Amino acid sequence: MSKSINSRRFLFGFLLAGSMVALTGCGAIADAVDEAAKEAEAESSPSASPGEQSTDVHEIKVGDCMNDQSVEEQVTELPIVPCEKPHDSEVFANGESASPEWPGEEALSTEADELCESKFADFVGISYDESSLTIGSYNPSKESWADGDRRIDCMIGDANGQVTGSLKGSAR
Repeated sequence: MSKSINSRRFLFGFLLAGSMVALTGCGAIADAVDEAAKEAEAESSPSASPGEQSTDVHEIKVGDCMNDQSVEEQVTELPIVPCEKPHDSEVFANGESASPEWPGEEALSTEADELCESKFADFVGISYDESSLTIGSYNPSKESWADGDRRIDCMIGDANGQVTGSLKGSAR
């Protein structure tokens, strides 16, 4: 089975000080056998922390917590951990770009910021302006855009370091 390779951009102020990192990810895995093999490999990987499992960058979902502060420039997967364990960030919302054509990195970042800020209060319980938390996003790269990727994933974290537990409803 062939897998298409897509890359995505990640913009996360508290993790990367405003820089963009290209992330390369595989498309959705079609069958459960491949998924089970991937999970088993992640759990037995010497680089994986206890309780950590790798997930395709295109398959992260709201409520996923991860230790992604030290992700490399080119990755296919992100380290997901249970939210009860210390973690760098949490997916709090997602959506798709409304642009019909590649808008450019700056315009896409602006669109992602607007999307994430608009969904912040629903997740945290207070507005982004009132909060001490930081947000960022995983955005399509120009290359993944050409393959149909329009997804924006909103991330939340604390500039002071890792958090334990979900930030949902935290009113911080």
